[in-house]
Amino acid sequence: ELWAVVEEGDCSDTAATAAFVTRLQEFQDLFSSEVLAAGTEVSVRSLALLFTDLKGSTAMYEAVGDARAYSVVRAHFDVLFEVVRRRRGAVVKTIGDAVMAAFSDPADAVAAAFEMHDALHERNKTLKVPVILKVGVHEGPAIAINAGGALDYFGTTVNLAARVQSESEGGDVVLTAPLLASPAVAALTAGLRRTDFETAVKGLSAPV
Repeated sequence: ELWAVVEEGDCSDTAATAAFVTRLQEFQDLFSSEVLAAGTEVSVRSLALLFTDLKGSTAMYEAVGDARAYSVVRAHFDVLFEVVRRRRGAVVKTIGDAVMAAFSDPADAVAAAFEMHDALHERNKTLKVPVILKVGVHEGPAIAINAGGALDYFGTTVNLAARVQSESEGGDVVLTAPLLASPAVAALTAGLRRTDFETAVKGLSAPV
């Protein structure tokens, strides 16, 4: 004989769910390699992904030299990492001078994007080599895997989030329409100068 029990329960807003905990920087730093066994894939219902890149970084390396440019890149990483941590997100990885970060709450991701610009703007006042940040944010389902001993994410949402960042001109934040429609995100962006546009994205049949 087999017994099956069906229960319905509401999860408290203060519950420490796996989705929330695994997107904290402290967890990413300490336990990222222990979340999933190698080769295991887990579907994540929803997460907000933030991608950044530096505008004109190639020209900066040429102008000031590799050593100095690398120092500038590392210093800007420190600023971004601190903002991500403060906004309850986790840096998934860096690619060159770009950052990929994950958040449980899309409003935290958007707030982090704004705060990154603010922090770098203040920092640029004291630097001979200022930096301009390109930022894109998107939300959706993804696949979580253990990649080389670290938690990483793959799928259409990740690819689109990276493409969204590539639409940034620098000094701005590019958001997808569904993300912008979220009440919490709409409240964060209320009153800001905004430009709506559609663009074709590689791999997707419909414009975004």
